[in-house]
Amino acid sequence: MGRCALASIGTAILLLSFIGTSFAHLHITGTSPTVTSCGTSPAIAGNDEVGVVTIGTGVVTSCVVNFSQVWKTPPVCVFVSDSATAVISQAAITTALLGVRMSVSLPGAKIYYMCKGIEQEG
Repeated sequence: MGRCALASIGTAILLLSFIGTSFAHLHITGTSPTVTSCGTSPAIAGNDEVGVVTIGTGVVTSCVVNFSQVWKTPPVCVFVSDSATAVISQAAITTALLGVRMSVSLPGAKIYYMCKGIEQEG
């Protein structure tokens, strides 16, 4: 089994690589979460673990991703935006949602997220 390495490239891309191990693409399936408080007609693609939020129109300085299933414990989430003009930060992470706030309005921008949690029984 190889080692796992996580690297940041620039400010907008997270790369997860397995060193010394050959794997195909990782496919994560599941029901899509919903996105609220994110402007008019926001969109989301992905699932509770990884996805892309397209921010809706209007003055938008926060978004909430509502997980399709409640986590047993709050997950650890990382997120980046495709906008270089704003600082985004965590507003909240609970077992039910991920809240993100932006320093300026970002209508039409994308937020990429990845969440992992401890889901062991007992």
